[in-house]
Amino acid sequence: MKKIVVLAFVTGILAGAQEISSVQPVATQIAVRIPVANQGFQGSYVPANMKIVGSLNYGEISGPVLYSATPRFRAFVFNGHGGDVLQITVKSADRKAVVAVADSTLNQVATGISPLKVTLPSHGPDLEAWYVIFREPNGRPARFTVQVKKTGTDPDLAVPSTR
Repeated sequence: MKKIVVLAFVTGILAGAQEISSVQPVATQIAVRIPVANQGFQGSYVPANMKIVGSLNYGEISGPVLYSATPRFRAFVFNGHGGDVLQITVKSADRKAVVAVADSTLNQVATGISPLKVTLPSHGPDLEAWYVIFREPNGRPARFTVQVKKTGTDPDLAVPSTR
């Protein structure tokens, strides 16, 4: 009788452990939808499908970035404040780029074909990390340069300085 009770207890623990181990980490469940204009395509990605290729300051132009279909997206990180009005330009000699801007949690803020104009939403007074995410619409190899240029500030979104 004791063996049956112990065996049932151990079986219950193992079943519970299997249930817990099948849960995926939260970071692999983040997805950003990027519709492609005039293509009838809506793609999505998870962090594993994105390669961060560097960081940019406002006004800086990246060196050429080689794009290939794997991983599906390339990204640059930049810092900005809510209310910053930006022009994001992703250029290639012979290709167009699908571009998205995402916040530090990879929530999409804007998407379109380069050049993309976007006003960063306000999440508070602190400087925040943002992502410029891009790809070639058909997954063909290309070389892109990226620029994040601040063109102004939206006074309705900008957080007043406490200085």
